[in-house]
Amino acid sequence: MAITHARAKLITCIVPAGEGFDVATALHEQFGLTRLGVIHGRGASQRSGTFADEMDILNVVTEADEAEKVFAWLHEAIGI
Repeated sequence: MAITHARAKLITCIVPAGEGFDVATALHEQFGLTRLGVIHGRGASQRSGTFADEMDILNVVTEADEAEKVFAWLHEAIGI
């Protein structure tokens, strides 16, 4: 069944470099999610004075009624 924008939620997490694909795979196995995306990027922080910290950015689209459950799982799994 297709998700319409009114019934969908987007969850975006920044995780340490190299962990995004593993988290996406675990989400697929745990919840059967297939609308996932992982991109690799670099960021900078004026506050900490760091530049070019590498990270993975995980985007998950889920049914609105499952979003809290998926977020709670992410919170526990990656220690948000």
